[in-house]
Amino acid sequence: MKKATLYAFLSVLTLTIPFLNGCSKKVDASQRLRPDGTPLTEYQVFENEIKDGIFYVRHSDSICEPVYLGQATFEQGSVSKTKNDKRVLWFSSDFDRIPTFYKGDSLIYYTEGVLNEQFTYERFEDFGYSVGIRGLEPTSSGRYQFYTDPNRKCTYPGSDADVVLDIDNPTVIVDSIGDVELRVPDSEKSNEEPVTRCGSIAHLTKDNKYKTKIYEGTIEHDYIFTANIRIMASMEGQVSADYTFIGDNKISLSIPSAFNSGYYLINGVGLFRYINGTSYDETFTEMNIPNSIDKNADTAQANGLVKESSDPVPELISDNSVVKEAEEPKEEQEELSNEIYSPLVSKFNVTSEGSLSIFITFEDEKGKVITDAGDHIKAVIFSPEEEQFELTPSEDGTFTIEFESIDPGNYVIRYLGLTTETPKVQITAL
Repeated sequence: MKKATLYAFLSVLTLTIPFLNGCSKKVDASQRLRPDGTPLTEYQVFENEIKDGIFYVRHSDSICEPVYLGQATFEQGSVSKTKNDKRVLWFSSDFDRIPTFYKGDSLIYYTEGVLNEQFTYERFEDFGYSVGIRGLEPTSSGRYQFYTDPNRKCTYPGSDADVVLDIDNPTVIVDSIGDVELRVPDSEKSNEEPVTRCGSIAHLTKDNKYKTKIYEGTIEHDYIFTANIRIMASMEGQVSADYTFIGDNKISLSIPSAFNSGYYLINGVGLFRYINGTSYDETFTEMNIPNSIDKNADTAQANGLVKESSDPVPELISDNSVVKEAEEPKEEQEELSNEIYSPLVSKFNVTSEGSLSIFITFEDEKGKVITDAGDHIKAVIFSPEEEQFELTPSEDGTFTIEFESIDPGNYVIRYLGLTTETPKVQITAL
């Protein structure tokens, strides 16, 4: 089996979408009707009107809606295949621009250029409505602070929270909101986090106004902020090359069957709301359920290359019988063999020879990604022949490895230096 090489880059299709800048020409919706006689919305088009290089949700009546990015803390076209708290999408009144994909709909694409067959679906966790602030970080006193540098994109552009950017200090402390002190919770008394993992303020009511006390050094500033910003953060991702040519000039992307309802960013250029059903409204509460690729520990699914478990089990397996399935590493192997591995392992089964990428992040007890996990944790894959392949950590805490050719069989991922951290494994066929 050919030894794995470090996963170094992801080829993504970087596109320019004119309508994202608000400069697209608006159409007279009253003159444009669906087959049932109802008017098209402002940004809907007929299938023969779709533009080059834009992904569209095509509804069952052949009306198409372009995917939509909105405001983002990252560059359009960039992607992440693992949870990333700093990759945030947020919306105000433009939240309605996100197209909804129901069963029977399709995701289509037209291009006159070279077709990049790698499609990255990056899923975003929906935190609901908050004021236009993100990036809150705990201080030593248990309060929260955030940066005022506009380049850090810690306030929603154009929101009432932008006023904080006029403060000269590089950071400010948010002491209270709605007359309630904003504090890191005492783990012994409360498990309710006042701040989400992307640093937005949680548990606020849509469109309510909140008196907010912010300190510039020891100088108090009192503001009124409105909870009218919908905030999401990168949750998980998967790459697929599954599509079908339709008609004589388009493709239809095949949504992976393991996907649950949620918000998905396609190739970093636009978001769509995927509903694994036929109806959706604001009372729908199942948009953040992890996909099965993250829930199965015995096996993970990757475009049919890796067998999916028929009986999902917790991702970490501490059963002694499971640990003993792989013999102790042989003495003649590299130094890693002499170290003591955690009893917790992750397993996957490869059903056919092919190329494979594996990504692992480690989360703390609160579900936050540990960015410096590489300083004290090692992750090693053991093949059926007991060959060892160590994953390489990156600065954002993601451990990666790529197999140009991997043989069928049962593989075990073992961990060194693991204490209370939880590994999250993602496997993708190339």
